[in-house]
Amino acid sequence: MTRTVEAIYENGVLKPLEALDLNERQQVEIVVREQNGSDSPVAARNEDERRSAFRELLEEVDRMNLRLRVRMPAREEFYDRL
Repeated sequence: MTRTVEAIYENGVLKPLEALDLNERQQVEIVVREQNGSDSPVAARNEDERRSAFRELLEEVDRMNLRLRVRMPAREEFYDRL
């Protein structure tokens, strides 16, 4: 399980701001990242939400089975126009 929680460093101890639901003496891996703009957990969650929404959008477009009604130029034709 991986999740991001906010914590406060106080008197040499990291104190999470929410319950972690861990067993006593359970070992975990901690990645410490200072909160400043885009590195904050809130920004990370928003980025995850944007990626998820974009993935859903692409899946919906695929389901629409859209097809072009015009012929696209070949590479040589395209570069001849430039």
